Amino acid sequence: MPELDASFEHLLKLAQGESYPEEIKKLQGNKPVQKSSKIINLNPFLDERGLLRVGGRLVNSSFDFDKKHLIILAGEH
Repeated sequence: MPELDASFEHLLKLAQGESYPEEIKKLQGNKPVQKSSKIINLNPFLDERGLLRVGGRLVNSSFDFDKKHLIILAGEH
């Protein structure tokens, strides 16, 4: 159901924008996330849809993309 997927993605972007606005802004400008960020250790990056995801060593694993690069959400979400 494409409309449910689109709605879910929109809600994820809203939650991430609320919790990590500075990190998203930096990554959109192809700049590194500030060292004081709470998520710096996750090696965050924006995927092709603009979702904030975990980077790191799992990039070399055989898992599919969604398992290798989990979507980052703050605890209150």
